[in-house]
Amino acid sequence: MGISGAAPHGTVARGPQAAGSAHSLNCVSRQERSEEAGDTRNLSVCVVFTCSRGNQVAADSPGSPPALSGRPVSRVFAASDAAKAGHGADGALVAEVTKPLRRFRTGLGASSSNGKSATGDESGQREDGQVEHDYFRYHPMPEITSWMWLMVKDYPDLVTLVDYGKTHENRTISLLKIGVDTGVKKKAVWMDCAIHAREWIAPAFCQYFVRQILQTYKTDPKMQLMMKNMDFYVTPVLNVDGYVYSWKNSTTRLWRKNRSAPPPGCDCDGTDLNRNFDAHWGTVGVSSDCCSIIYGGNAPMSEPETQFLTYFVGSRKEDFLCFLTIHSYGQLLLVPYGHPNLTASNYAELMEVGQAAAEAIRKVNGMTYAVGTPADILYNFTGSSQDWAHLLGIPLTFTFELRDNGTFEFELPEDQIQPACEEAYSGALHIITYAHDKSFHAAAAATAAAATLWIVLLAAGTTGVTLM
Repeated sequence: MGISGAAPHGTVARGPQAAGSAHSLNCVSRQERSEEAGDTRNLSVCVVFTCSRGNQVAADSPGSPPALSGRPVSRVFAASDAAKAGHGADGALVAEVTKPLRRFRTGLGASSSNGKSATGDESGQREDGQVEHDYFRYHPMPEITSWMWLMVKDYPDLVTLVDYGKTHENRTISLLKIGVDTGVKKKAVWMDCAIHAREWIAPAFCQYFVRQILQTYKTDPKMQLMMKNMDFYVTPVLNVDGYVYSWKNSTTRLWRKNRSAPPPGCDCDGTDLNRNFDAHWGTVGVSSDCCSIIYGGNAPMSEPETQFLTYFVGSRKEDFLCFLTIHSYGQLLLVPYGHPNLTASNYAELMEVGQAAAEAIRKVNGMTYAVGTPADILYNFTGSSQDWAHLLGIPLTFTFELRDNGTFEFELPEDQIQPACEEAYSGALHIITYAHDKSFHAAAAATAAAATLWIVLLAAGTTGVTLM
């Protein structure tokens, strides 16, 4: 966040057919031969929507799919034979997720903070021969993609990989849907990371968060209940083009924006995605200069990344209980709105929940997080995903600004990944647990009240008959 330094409901399902879908779902099973393994596996691919280039999504029409690629852009990969084996739907991805990847790093050490080799030697091997994922190193995009497939493989009953968009440079935007398949529509939690490319601690946290909720699920009844009642939608890297570019070399490490082409008359690439949402777009804290790092684009929702996110979330808006977007740096929990003259209708609730989350963070490592609106504790800005989500009707929307307070800025050392993730996880879990309990305790109370009323009415009716 800091600027210093320069598918419709019911369509996400495991299996060849999605029950209860509000839209048609074209599912096919096909045979695909793996050149790597030399065998043939079945793969179920569910096409949620297809797009053709040329039309921009209307900001007030979240049900309209973004128009970009001409190919299916939202695919749900089931825990099929191929996924269990760690294979993707595209031939090029098969080798990518089955072979150890050499890490490209700029100015990073050769050994990890937890003692495992960074080059995938025997100390970092899994029992199945795959390289053990190191959660306390920064990972380039191919390794994150590989890790996502490994999550599908390791937790086939809980994890589904969903491709839901394409970037300007035609890279895939993917998320992990995590939860128990109950066969009915569920409430949901949204989390995205790396909307700003240089904030590497953000995708590191998304990976850590996924690991923690999956491991906790094994033994914790509360997490088991939450995964039964809700699905977690986690996008580890939203700004894929920008993130890939930030790994190119040391001169691109602090790239912030996406990689969209400049408007006519400008030579500077990229738009700040967190100024591009249709939430008082272009009002304050944003630049119309395309060379600025806070350039908001030539129109609200002009960028493919914002279009696909808003379509995916907007077409399920009544399902989402909370919306969390992860940034760095500053150690802040931001609540809507970024405009100084606007106040969220549930501001008191947001502050109460945010302060409790900040206290949960403090208890882990003693780190202090400030809580408030951007206008109060950071700076004014509009066009953010957080403000858009709250305007959409998602009540609990928060922006996490992770470590640190400015010593390292966007280049947080790897030895701080673990404590940064541990403390942020505690804060995020508090918000998610609050959202869950508020929704489901209220539903349970309403059901109990209705049952009590029915019993009273039955008793009254029986008494009446007796008196007659």
